[in-house]
Amino acid sequence: MRHAIAAMAGQGNNLIVDDVLCHGEMPEYLELLADFDLHLIGVFAPLEVLEAREVQRADRLPGLARW
Repeated sequence: MRHAIAAMAGQGNNLIVDDVLCHGEMPEYLELLADFDLHLIGVFAPLEVLEAREVQRADRLPGLARW
């Protein structure tokens, strides 16, 4: 996905990407997108809020928020 994002940006597309970074993907993102204006926004919430949202959404596996 990161390479596809870089390729689309390379074709002149302005992108908004929603991604969850869990395993150290940030260095690769930064390398691939070094030639572009990049704005990073982090969203954080208490675990209780994340778990409540997880229950409300039908497309989430139980326990994903805690992981």
